[in-house]
Amino acid sequence: MVHPQKPKRLAQSIVSRTGATCPVVDKIHQYLSRPSESLVTAFLDHVRRTGAPETFPTICRTKPRAESRPMFLRRFDVDRRKRRNADKVPCPICSPNDPKFLHGGYFVWYPDEGVIRGIGPECGDTVFGGNLYAEAKNQFDREERERQAVEFLEKNLQKILSMIMALEAIRPAAQEAAKLYSDFKRAAPTRLWQTKQRLRFTRHCSRPIAGHRASLQLFRSAQRVPGNPAVTV
Repeated sequence: MVHPQKPKRLAQSIVSRTGATCPVVDKIHQYLSRPSESLVTAFLDHVRRTGAPETFPTICRTKPRAESRPMFLRRFDVDRRKRRNADKVPCPICSPNDPKFLHGGYFVWYPDEGVIRGIGPECGDTVFGGNLYAEAKNQFDREERERQAVEFLEKNLQKILSMIMALEAIRPAAQEAAKLYSDFKRAAPTRLWQTKQRLRFTRHCSRPIAGHRASLQLFRSAQRVPGNPAVTV
């Protein structure tokens, strides 16, 4: 009989149907509080290295109770080439002994049971009914967006400061460009009207005209500024 000590000493090795060596423990390690980020990182590293989330130490491979609340900690993918038989990963909810998924898996903590599991992307409400898993995934999505935003800021803080300094350096040029655009936008209608009038005059002169006075009147009208007949260009 094995005496209850550390979870590592409780483990025995068996070969699962997937061909991976899986730990079987007499007593599942309990996580009474939310697992730390260091444990999440260790799990993800284990998956990247072995392709076998079901062999992570202290992970639970039994089916959860229908009323057991899930808390999603991280999403993960599995590299099929690293699995011993190049098969898929079993899901403790719907197929604990059969291959099920490779992509979009979830590392999940069950606070009511005090255990961690690696489950498939679509398991949960489709098996148990209700909306426990849908609500947990919505909460996870919000937390994941916040976590990724914080990570981005931490990694790019120095770059952001450099970008702000560069933008400040070109501020005068940008302001001058904005002023030129504003002036052009304000003057464009008048210039466009004058150009059209000159084109009309040119076309009129290219045709036989009845008299010099008509041509002269058209030319003068092309020089006037709209809204102020007394001003000519």
